[in-house]
Amino acid sequence: MIKEQEVFAKQNPAGYRSRVKRMAWLGYGYIFGVLIGTFLLIAGVIWLAITAHFSGGIAKLVLLLGIFALAILRSLWVRLMPPAGVELKRGDAPRLFEEIDNISKSLDSIKVEKLLIDGDVNASAIQLPRFGAFGPVRNYLTIGMPLLLCLTPDEFRFVVAHEFGHFSGKHGKFGAWIYRLNRTWANLQENVGSHAGAWVLSSFFSWFEPRFAATTFVLRREQEYEADKVAIGLTSPMAGADALMRLHYIEPHLQKHFWEPLAERVKTDPTPPADALVQMSVVAGGSVGPEFIKERLAVAFRSQTDYDDTHPSLTDRLRAMGLDGGASLARYSTDLSKELSETAAGRFLGQHQRPVLERVSGELTRNLTGNWTQAHQEYREQVRRLE
Repeated sequence: MIKEQEVFAKQNPAGYRSRVKRMAWLGYGYIFGVLIGTFLLIAGVIWLAITAHFSGGIAKLVLLLGIFALAILRSLWVRLMPPAGVELKRGDAPRLFEEIDNISKSLDSIKVEKLLIDGDVNASAIQLPRFGAFGPVRNYLTIGMPLLLCLTPDEFRFVVAHEFGHFSGKHGKFGAWIYRLNRTWANLQENVGSHAGAWVLSSFFSWFEPRFAATTFVLRREQEYEADKVAIGLTSPMAGADALMRLHYIEPHLQKHFWEPLAERVKTDPTPPADALVQMSVVAGGSVGPEFIKERLAVAFRSQTDYDDTHPSLTDRLRAMGLDGGASLARYSTDLSKELSETAAGRFLGQHQRPVLERVSGELTRNLTGNWTQAHQEYREQVRRLE
């Protein structure tokens, strides 16, 4: 089904986008149609009971229909939780905010209202309604601290500009709308599944869900290419290529040299270290061997674009930028292994880098503490049993 939608999207882009909207409205329309039909049925049963003086089982039937309608109403209220992370104010990182403002102005895009920093090797642009499920949106930009520590200023600028590409195309707002519809159907399955009459919804969902997923998948992948195009227009194809390739080895490098050693400490330390990300900055600031980079990039270049992820493969993203990374694998591995003369954190955080690291570390420690303490106690108990 995705392949069919891909062909249609290439042949008739306007028609394809119209189809996506019609499918979304069909999903909502069916739900509201069933809800309105249920209320009309309740009204009809009550009218019949009053006019025909028929009371046998009426109260029970009205109660069942009312419970069914209430379950649908509950499912329609989908609250989207804001992303997690440490919120920065302008005084916490003025140069970082200045850079983000410059990117926003250059792309004639929206302004970020909430800037969050977390510990992931990722960045995201999210638009959420201000009043639960409705109302004007609030724009969130989440940046992983490892990106600031491991990317050059130009590479970091590409990553942020890519997220603004989603903002400027209103991808986040549309994505939130699609997400709410998917969550509504999931809620319906949970809240209505055991009720009599649930087949009215489940039979439609069995037909609708795979078609809706296939139709929107093509659009979400297209949005990734659009965001890349916006980002290299602001930076350069080479900055984009370097950023994408670096992201393919940063995570496994940190996993091997930071996260795994940190996990080993659960055996000896009853609580996680308070300065975990401060220690990460030391690992991130060190050089990565060209052989390790070459190995990770070789895996990335062999990977093909598939239907498990809306993000295209590294090869296809580079090709869309007019580059061929695989042909220059050895050169890229050598170039990327060189120690950075300046990191994004150095440029955009400057003297504020340590305080920001400590705040994000504190949040990470709070999130880890419960599971860490439990794992430590379980390990000590296993040691006692073995002894």
